[in-house]
Amino acid sequence: MLSVGRYSNESPRYVNGFLDDFRFTKGVARYSANFTPPAEAFPDTAVPPIDPNALGHTAGDLQSLTNAAGHVTHFTLYDRAGRVRQIVDPKGVVTDTVYTPRGWISSVTVTPPGGVARTTSYTYDNAGQLAGVVLPDTTTMSYSYDAAHRLTGVTDAKGNSVTYTLDAMGNRTGEQVKDPSSKLQRNITRVYDALNRVQQIIGAIN
Repeated sequence: MLSVGRYSNESPRYVNGFLDDFRFTKGVARYSANFTPPAEAFPDTAVPPIDPNALGHTAGDLQSLTNAAGHVTHFTLYDRAGRVRQIVDPKGVVTDTVYTPRGWISSVTVTPPGGVARTTSYTYDNAGQLAGVVLPDTTTMSYSYDAAHRLTGVTDAKGNSVTYTLDAMGNRTGEQVKDPSSKLQRNITRVYDALNRVQQIIGAIN
């Protein structure tokens, strides 16, 4: 079993060109010697023994992480691009992540032991910028950007919005919050110096 963990000043040791051991004081990250996790690598009951070939691990994928308190987080599934698809935390909460063909996260589903799965979904524009989010309670958020790919606005499904005004350096010089009727609820102006440090904030709340 290859391991990385227990933070200390020891030097790493390599076997056949692969990291064999590096000790730290804060935790342990474990990899299988042949880069596939043996079933017995899972000491608790959060993840039952599974055929290692079914876990989706490939060369060098992180298999588990143990913190200083001995709590183990398992990384149980990866896709062929080496992106983690499933994580099981020390309390047995399972987090499943789905990716788009371009490698962007399209959804994250969190399922507590014996509980109901809660999914958050994401959409993107052609530039890879986050365009929309759907939260587990079906709340939706939309995002807009300027030509320089800087965030300029956020709007929810009810029509509430936040609009940002940016200077040439990307500093947010203005921020307006409006309700669904487009009535201004808050207006903030920021003044920056030549080093892009905030010098003054002027705010008004309706």
